[in-house]
Amino acid sequence: MCTSQTARPYHQKTDPVAKQQWRDEFKKKWPRLKRAGYTIVAIDQHTQAVATIKRRDWFPVNSRPRLPVSVGREVINMLGAVTDSGDRFVALTPNRFKAEVSQHFLRALQHEFGPKLVIVLDNAKYFIATDFKKQAAADGLLLDSCRRTPQT
Repeated sequence: MCTSQTARPYHQKTDPVAKQQWRDEFKKKWPRLKRAGYTIVAIDQHTQAVATIKRRDWFPVNSRPRLPVSVGREVINMLGAVTDSGDRFVALTPNRFKAEVSQHFLRALQHEFGPKLVIVLDNAKYFIATDFKKQAAADGLLLDSCRRTPQT
């Protein structure tokens, strides 16, 4: 059975006016950043569950077979980046996304695309962590968050 799920349930709650303001501001910044030699990079994350392996087995007739079933599933976590010129970079990450993993990903992006980057990211916990922001500032990266929460 397939169910429909919203990938980001809070995305619909964002303020459309604030989103449009961000887009307009970024369009104004874009030429100035490009002239200064920056590469614009949008990053996002994705978790994909790995399918289970089904095996045949033999059981006595009229018995109730008990199959070992694990509650948790194996997952693959990916962090991906796309530049304004269409270049892509994807990294498979172990376990869960954390600020430490994001920090290593920033260094990998700098190695791949150069030291002058403008990183456009969402408001995931590991992207707004203080350590992540400190490292980005120390490395000379510019961070820009593309999601705006509703104003109350």
